[in-house]
Amino acid sequence: MLPRHKMQLSTYLRLKNKPVGLLINFNVEHLRDGIHRIINPKWRPNVL
Repeated sequence: MLPRHKMQLSTYLRLKNKPVGLLINFNVEHLRDGIHRIINPKWRPNVL
């Protein structure tokens, strides 16, 4: 997993205004080692 993958997910989260996203790498021995949670620090809840 490269840093650009995390940056790409961060960009998608900001553009879609989502709070969190998961980046999953299936090419690891244990799946728990390939899961990364990315948080969008600029997320704002939609208040009506």
